[in-house]
Amino acid sequence: MTAPKIQPPVEENFYQLLEVTNTASLATIRNAYEKKLEETHIESFASYTLIPEEETEVLLLQFSQAFVTLANPIARAKYDDELHQQTISAETRTANGKDSLQKVKKIHSSGPKWQEKKGRWESWLAKPQKKPEEKAAKNKTETAKSVPKDVAEQSHENKIKTAKSVPKDVAGQTQKERQDYYINLAEKNVQSEESLEKYYSTLRAHGGKVSFNGAVLQQIRKIKSITLDELAKITCIRSSYLKAIEDENFNIFTSEIYLKGYLLCYVEAMNLPVEQILEEYISLYKNSLESKKG
Repeated sequence: MTAPKIQPPVEENFYQLLEVTNTASLATIRNAYEKKLEETHIESFASYTLIPEEETEVLLLQFSQAFVTLANPIARAKYDDELHQQTISAETRTANGKDSLQKVKKIHSSGPKWQEKKGRWESWLAKPQKKPEEKAAKNKTETAKSVPKDVAEQSHENKIKTAKSVPKDVAGQTQKERQDYYINLAEKNVQSEESLEKYYSTLRAHGGKVSFNGAVLQQIRKIKSITLDELAKITCIRSSYLKAIEDENFNIFTSEIYLKGYLLCYVEAMNLPVEQILEEYISLYKNSLESKKG
C-alpha cells in the first residue's frame, strides 16, 4: 500500500506557510502555528501513520522556522525587508518578461500557427475554472471525511488543551517588550559561549561526545542564565511544557507532533543544534513509549 504524500510548501513564504497576513499580531501567529501542529497531527492519524516520517519532519521544521522568525520582532523586520526586496526583483523580471513577450507577439501574431494556438487558449480560458479557495475547501472537506471519529474528538480536546497552553501575557506583549526579550536573549547566548564550551568539554571527557537529553538541556539553559519564564515569553509556550521537556515528562504531550513542535522552538531560542537534538531527544521519547508497551 502506497503511503500518502504530504507536499512540503517549500515555495511559500513564512506568512503563507502559517496562513496569516503580513500584519498579523503575535497572538494570531501563535494560534496559527498551533493550528498547523494540530493539522499535521490529524493527518498523521488519518493516514494511520503511513505518512513518511521524513516528510512530516520537513513540515514541522518549516512551520517552526516560520513561527520562531515571525515571533521575533527583530528577525521578522529583517525577513519583511527581504520579502520586499524579492517582490521588487520579481516585479522587475515580470516587467522585462512582458516587454520580451510583446516583441514575440508582434513577430508571430499574424502567422496561421499562432492564430490556431491562440484559438485553443481562448477556448480553454472560456471554460469555467475552479477558484483556488474552492479547491482548498474541497480538499479540507475530503480530509475531514477521512479522519476517524475518535481522531476528530481527540482533535477537539487538543484545541482546548492548546488554548490553555498559551501564556496569558502573550497577547498583551508590546513590540518594545518583545524586542527587549530577544535582545536580552541574544546577549545571553553570546556571553555564555565560553562557559558552554567548557561544559561540552566536560561531557566529552566522560562520554566521548555530547549527547542531548532533558538534563543536559536544563543545564545548558542554566549556564545561559535563562529562566523558564523568560523562555516561555520568548517561545510563547507555557513554562510547564518547557519544564516537561527538561524533565522528560512525555505524558504531558498529547502526541509526538506537539513534542517536536515545542522542542524545536525551545532549541531555536537557545541557539542549539536542531537536527542532533531532535534526533537524540525524540529517540528518548520513542524508547520511553516502547518501554511502557513492554
